[in-house]
Amino acid sequence: MKLTISRAAAAVASIIAWSVIDATAHPATGVVFDGQRRVVYFSDLETVWKVDAAGRLTVFRAGNGGRHTHELGIDKDGNVYGGDISYAGGRWTSAFWRMSHAGELTYLLPPTEGFAPGWGVQRDLAGNVYSVDQDNNRRRETRLLRRTTDGRVELVAGGAYGRADGRGAAARFESIWGLAVLADGTVYLTDGQNLRRVAPDGTVTTLARGLGGLAGLAPDGRGGAFVADNKNRRVLRVNDAGDAATVLRAEYPWSPTGVAVGEDGAVYVLEASFVLAGGLNGSRVRRVAPNGTARTLAAVGAQPDEPAPSQRSVARIETLFTPTRLYIALALITLCLVPLAVRFTRGRRNS
Repeated sequence: MKLTISRAAAAVASIIAWSVIDATAHPATGVVFDGQRRVVYFSDLETVWKVDAAGRLTVFRAGNGGRHTHELGIDKDGNVYGGDISYAGGRWTSAFWRMSHAGELTYLLPPTEGFAPGWGVQRDLAGNVYSVDQDNNRRRETRLLRRTTDGRVELVAGGAYGRADGRGAAARFESIWGLAVLADGTVYLTDGQNLRRVAPDGTVTTLARGLGGLAGLAPDGRGGAFVADNKNRRVLRVNDAGDAATVLRAEYPWSPTGVAVGEDGAVYVLEASFVLAGGLNGSRVRRVAPNGTARTLAAVGAQPDEPAPSQRSVARIETLFTPTRLYIALALITLCLVPLAVRFTRGRRNS
């Protein structure tokens, strides 16, 4: 009996660990374009890289093991904004910073224990900062917040976890991954499989539903947006009417995670490399010209040399290990453990 319970407990522990990793260790979405200097910045999760107009790749902000930078932002002067998340000694630490194009670093929020509500890297022309406050584990509420230039944190939209259009607290969000802000404060965000837009007055509208596994995005300047569909290895352009068209497909093992748009209409796509046996192992940026021609600007990290599996094999693996199936498996194993634990306890009392 002891051996059976031990094995079952180990199975539960492994599933819980896998679920936590899947929910929290998502790759970086940060890629931005400086139109004045024709420079691309992108994050590989730890290091922030710079690709200049001549195509030279250099380190813009050196990585620090365990310190993650998921998102990047940029203002009209070419200042790059980023947020750090670290976990060590059982404690989370967060920080937010700004770096000039010359590499001068300024902490807007120095490394601070825990998470600071209202801090983010996306901002409008007035300098207001936008961020998402959510807990994807408990799924109690998801809120879009705005931090004003005088430090006030106010609700833009959202509240209890769910899915509903509306204004302010009447709107509902589920799980937000990507966030982009226009100069006037209009916000575009990816919410699960949906692309949604939030007007400056807090009115939430769903532009398109059921697009896939959406990650980072960038407004197209015409009321729509370019969106990285990480699950289906593609970049979509969704217009103001909600119509979606594929502008780029990535081959295995690459998958788009972030998008930026240049002044000439070119699209810059951040992709992460996932190898089934080893997880995240590389990042690259591709440029898609207005005529649809794509080329790689830069790549960092280990480049996989194993052959790509068949599309059927990849689909079967991705279908097998979905979060929903993992949670179902956890529930079933838990149901099996309860009677085993009861029998074990009764056996000890009777012995």
